[in-house]
Amino acid sequence: MIITDHLRIIIFAFLVAGVMLTDGKSNIRFDYFAEELSYTSVNSIFQSRNGVNTLNKIDSDTPANISADIRENIHIRVDRIKTKKLDLIEPKVLLPFRTYTIKDGLVGNRVRALMQDSKGFIWIGTTEGLSVYDGTNFQNYSKANGFPVGTVLSIYESGNQPGNIWLSVAGEGVVRFSDDTAVVYKIGTENYQNYVFCFYEDPSGTLWCGTRYGLFYFADGNFNKINTNLKFESVKNIFTVSDSLMVIVSDVDCYLFNRNNNQTKLIPLHLDLTKDYTIDAIIDDDGDIWIGIVDGSLVRVHNLVADASYKIGNNYMQPGLDDGEGFIWAADVIGLLRIAKSSDIKQATLYTPANGLPHESYWAMLKDREGNLWFGNNSNGLIKLENQFFYHFPLENPKNAVIDQQNHIWVAMPNHLIEYWRESKGDYPVLRDKIHDLKNFDRNDKISLMTIDYNNRLIITTNDGTIQRLEIQPSADGGSFLKVNQSFALPGKNYAVQSDHRNRLWVAQEENILSFIDSPTNDRIKVSIPNRQNAHTIYRSPDSTVWFSLFENGLYSLKFTSSNDSQPILESKTFKDIHVRSILQTRNGELLIGTSGNGLFILQSDRIKNITTTDGLLSNTIWDIYEGNDDNIWLATSHGLCYLKSAQINTIHTIFPMYGRWIFKCGELTDGLVWGLSPDGLTIYDYKKDIRQEVAPPIYIRSVSINGNQVPFYDGMELTYDMSNCEINYVGISYKGERAVRYQYTIGENDTTWSQPLEHSRVTMAALKPGRYTFRVRAINQNGVVSLEPATWEFTILPPLWQRWWFTAIVVIFIGLMVYLIYRYRVNKILEMEHLRRHLASDLHDELATNLSSIAMFSNIVQENPQQQSGLLGRITTLAKESVDAVRDIIWTLDTKQETIGSLLTRLHDITVINCRARDFQLKFDLPPKDSLPSFYLEPETNKNLWLLLKEAVNNACKHSGCSEILIETTHRSGLLDIRVKDNGNGFDRATKTNGKGLETMKMRAEELGGKLEINSQVGNGTEILFQWKMKK
Repeated sequence: MIITDHLRIIIFAFLVAGVMLTDGKSNIRFDYFAEELSYTSVNSIFQSRNGVNTLNKIDSDTPANISADIRENIHIRVDRIKTKKLDLIEPKVLLPFRTYTIKDGLVGNRVRALMQDSKGFIWIGTTEGLSVYDGTNFQNYSKANGFPVGTVLSIYESGNQPGNIWLSVAGEGVVRFSDDTAVVYKIGTENYQNYVFCFYEDPSGTLWCGTRYGLFYFADGNFNKINTNLKFESVKNIFTVSDSLMVIVSDVDCYLFNRNNNQTKLIPLHLDLTKDYTIDAIIDDDGDIWIGIVDGSLVRVHNLVADASYKIGNNYMQPGLDDGEGFIWAADVIGLLRIAKSSDIKQATLYTPANGLPHESYWAMLKDREGNLWFGNNSNGLIKLENQFFYHFPLENPKNAVIDQQNHIWVAMPNHLIEYWRESKGDYPVLRDKIHDLKNFDRNDKISLMTIDYNNRLIITTNDGTIQRLEIQPSADGGSFLKVNQSFALPGKNYAVQSDHRNRLWVAQEENILSFIDSPTNDRIKVSIPNRQNAHTIYRSPDSTVWFSLFENGLYSLKFTSSNDSQPILESKTFKDIHVRSILQTRNGELLIGTSGNGLFILQSDRIKNITTTDGLLSNTIWDIYEGNDDNIWLATSHGLCYLKSAQINTIHTIFPMYGRWIFKCGELTDGLVWGLSPDGLTIYDYKKDIRQEVAPPIYIRSVSINGNQVPFYDGMELTYDMSNCEINYVGISYKGERAVRYQYTIGENDTTWSQPLEHSRVTMAALKPGRYTFRVRAINQNGVVSLEPATWEFTILPPLWQRWWFTAIVVIFIGLMVYLIYRYRVNKILEMEHLRRHLASDLHDELATNLSSIAMFSNIVQENPQQQSGLLGRITTLAKESVDAVRDIIWTLDTKQETIGSLLTRLHDITVINCRARDFQLKFDLPPKDSLPSFYLEPETNKNLWLLLKEAVNNACKHSGCSEILIETTHRSGLLDIRVKDNGNGFDRATKTNGKGLETMKMRAEELGGKLEINSQVGNGTEILFQWKMKK
């Protein structure tokens, strides 16, 4: 057994050595651990003598409680990795950390987890709940507002289902968060079993989580524990290796886990199990895993082998992130560490509260897509390092700064010089510095001015007029030595000094300008300043023109010949009343003039252009101008540092990390480092690296309010005409200067003209007219980068009913129909009148005309035969009465007064009574009760036909029947009217034709009424007429 164990150790050693000699090629890594070799022999190395796997004996919560026998086995079989001690550097810089706390809207100040989702929002897990930050506001979720979220330990977004957020809540399990809805899943029944430290989603979409007591996967709505031949300690983190392989970091080791067969293979970390265990782990951009150990060391797993260990010096090491610039950031008990990933690591940089951190202890870290670094603090909230390419060296009252030919920055302090330079090796994150005390320098005399000549010599002046030339000599530490080359004094005070491209020194003194080479007596030039004033700025351009401005107003130029003979001094009329503070001639020949209060002037060959704050300039006071690399013109202003391109002078770019500082001197090193000097120190900005990480800000519409009420919104939404007041809230996500994000929008369906940039993240549109609208909005970050795709909302405001097409169509149709109906009514009336005329003509002809003709005929007979007078006159009288009655009936039918069936029967009764009395007939007239008869009015035509029909029936009985009794019965039931007229007269034979047309007329009228007329008569038995009519309104 012992021999077998030794053979296995030898095999394992050769295998590890073979992997380490492959230069990290990933194909060997996968073949070795996944396919070609069996891991039975490797696992057996860590088996005890009785064959039981010793890892199953390790207590997951207390990794130090391992039996001495097991520790002995492990120590015998594996040599520990040699730990390399790193030098700790504590730079004297301030970083632009920004703190977010509950005062800013954060739900809690103890931050435990950080994550940026697919849309760009930052998720912050705290001990008080969850916050989601969009760059403007924090949206909070906690038990206080009904969400089952307590202490959040980890946050993870599904890659297969973006928007599904998984949260681990201490002691409460896992919460799936989607669309503001939370679902809780328990891992186990006990509280300690519901501590989840990490999540991982494999390529198939299966969610895995590492807990305090093992590895779980999510399926069918439950978390299921993986049963393997090894017992895991607490799973601290999970990383993917391939489609089927994961690396699991536990308390004391790493394991390679195959998802296809649930087999686990050991990647030993070689920890001292008597006291060490892991804190956390990350995987960097190169695929290496960095594991923090409780003793303060950092172990690297490269190609699935723990090949390096680094010791910083303090206990506790929690790796946090890869910053993308070749460094790992980690936290220890003192502060934040920045450690180079290179193989020859020698040092680490420590940042503490002295560098601007609010506190020492950090639990969570995140690098967002713009390169900002986020740190979750133990008690002071959320910390953001907005720009890791920005550093500030605090200084007290610096006077001036220049760049030498070795790309070193020299800062003049009142009593000494400070040299700054970047190390040639990349593991030092910021500039090194060195203080130079000056020899033969009276400490009472303060340095006032400094420049550098073309021989790379520093030239400094003091407030007593002394001038020193200092030679710069390189030293072994990367800095320089200074050697005094020359020292002399000029009478009076020096106000400005400059060395031109010919090494001629120009010095502005009281009322004069002196120029000389090397010494005041060598090739000396003296120029008297107009109006006995003092010069503020001196500049000699490459074309041998000397420009100088005064402390008061004015700018002057002096042209020299090759023999140093000067032409008359010329005053610029443009700047007669302007304070000029800086002058520079660019490589393309333009002269730039910086002023105090009037902005920047660009003197071109044919014109002068003035740029001010209205054009985007930070301040109208410009203290220094520097032409750097890439044709950048850097402007030091009273409100910060900005630049413009010489080819794009209309576009001003602001360096926001320096915004608000009074920058009075600036420059750019050849490697892209930009610097600015302010009264409180030297600020360094790695311009080239920063612009590499420009990311277009995504933008989203957050909410829509209609008439002051927030409503759900969607594309194609239709609003009524009275919903024309809209407020749209949106957010552009950029965490690099989130306060500087601006917005542009369009509202028309085909509008392509964007609005002016706005600071507000909402727009209100009042009294929108009916129509289709497409609202589009885009964000612009602080560097002018625009959203790739605007956020859009398409909606329609419907016109009011009376303006809609279908309403107009209905109105047109209705009007047309009304016109048609009126037309038809009019035509019908005309036809009715024509019909009435015909009937009237017929009635007049049938009755009245006949009677009148008979009267005329009888009258003629009477005139011709008076003896027949008595009989004919009676006949004439009768005919005249009948004619009068006929005329009355015609007039009655033409009367517009409306009749009901009751009034018509009453009138019939009255006339019948009169006729029967005149003839001494007996009349029986039965009328139904008035309330049983319909009350509606009869149509004129109906009224006429019904009246004439009934009257004809009564007249026939009275005149022609020879009766003595007449019976008229009227009944009404269910809308049916029955009228019976019966006499006891002579009767007649229906089969016998008569000359009269009365009966035919009655039948015609009955048909027009839609009724039924029956005539029953026998000779000697009288006549019965029955009219049945279904009354209609």
